[in-house]
Amino acid sequence: GLKFIGSKIRQRRMWGSVKKSPTDEARDLLAGTVLAHVPVHKFNFRIKCIYLALMVRRVILAQGDAVKHVDDRDYYGNKRLELAGQLLALLFEDLFKKFNAELKKIADQCIPKPRAAQFDIVKHMRQDQITNGLINAIST
Repeated sequence: GLKFIGSKIRQRRMWGSVKKSPTDEARDLLAGTVLAHVPVHKFNFRIKCIYLALMVRRVILAQGDAVKHVDDRDYYGNKRLELAGQLLALLFEDLFKKFNAELKKIADQCIPKPRAAQFDIVKHMRQDQITNGLINAIST
């Protein structure tokens, strides 16, 4: 199963990372991306399998009309509410990661490999990048 999933995944490239086998790539994808909110420790998928089985069971019961009221979609307890502060925090996190990735890329291009030279990182910082991202998200 992991070989099949691994053959369908496009390889994710990270700087300086060792190329993973398709099986390892599939295992990492299942552990971290599929049902990402269910934790996996040391590649023990038991909790994730139980959660998936529960979801499948509820779908089957709903299809067979065994359950009359699956979920009340209008009830606020069943809704996922993201407050403005949480959304801004997620946006800032994404913008900050992008900012750091661009700085790392520039540093890798400027600093010669054999030795570390003087590198003025302040010259290469785009100070408006995070600000513009936040302004754009708030204004649109």
